[in-house]
Amino acid sequence: MKTNDLKDIWKSGVNKNINSYSDRKLNEIIVKSARKSISRIYPSVILMIIIAIVIALLIANITIRNTTIAMRMLDLGVLLFLVISLTLWAQSFLVMKKYKADVPIKNWLEYRIKEIERSLNFNIKYNWLICIISLLAALGYYYLFIWFSGISINPWIIGFVTAGVVVFIFTSRKSVIKKYRQSLEELKELYKQLDEE
Repeated sequence: MKTNDLKDIWKSGVNKNINSYSDRKLNEIIVKSARKSISRIYPSVILMIIIAIVIALLIANITIRNTTIAMRMLDLGVLLFLVISLTLWAQSFLVMKKYKADVPIKNWLEYRIKEIERSLNFNIKYNWLICIISLLAALGYYYLFIWFSGISINPWIIGFVTAGVVVFIFTSRKSVIKKYRQSLEELKELYKQLDEE
């Protein structure tokens, strides 16, 4: 349901053409709409599947594949990073989407707005630092992987992969900030409509 429709629902007692909703039903509608907005700032299902496949490959590399200790340590480092990141994402996602019926809907929404604002401000303030760290981590892993694996070096492939990583990181960072702004605007619009009551 679009957030603009909520104003009409709240004023349903005045307009006879619109069915009236109970407070409980209105809360459910608002929570559902807010959860949809909140979901946007978390990794998509496709990205989660890709990360799960990468984790499975890393586990296989560490346990089954006959590689050097240096390569196993590199894969273990990436595996730990991915597992910790997924755990933190999942924990944050569950906290942000959880709603208890005994909590006033305005308070529930206000908390989510403040958390997303805080995250957005952090992402904007430290965007360049996050980009640089991401680049160093991604390219560092790629170059160390080539070195530890003993793969023959092809400068063209290394150049294309490096350029691809740089473009991917900068565009994904831009997309993350855009998604945070969209979610924040939608939640603020919901809150504004509640405030007008």
